[in-house]
Amino acid sequence: MAYAPTEWKTDDVITDVLLNKLETGVKSVEDSIPAAPGLATASKDGLLAKADYSKLAKITGSTALTVLAEDAELPAVVAKVNEIIAILKASGISK
Repeated sequence: MAYAPTEWKTDDVITDVLLNKLETGVKSVEDSIPAAPGLATASKDGLLAKADYSKLAKITGSTALTVLAEDAELPAVVAKVNEIIAILKASGISK
């Protein structure tokens, strides 16, 4: 059955029924998206499952990346993003 969006108007009351309808619609869309083989998936442990930490350690020598300072300049941020992309590619998590 196709999802029928609620057409909200000013002063409409948000009810548990309408919120649950929204939640159910979002869940059905999420469930319909096929998992891409070989790519990272979300898990209770985050994007990288605990089982994958050992793979990360083999690639980087560590299971943790260095943390950027909150006030890091753009070149440092770009370098860190590129480092993460290289690690993801090397591990087969990304292409």
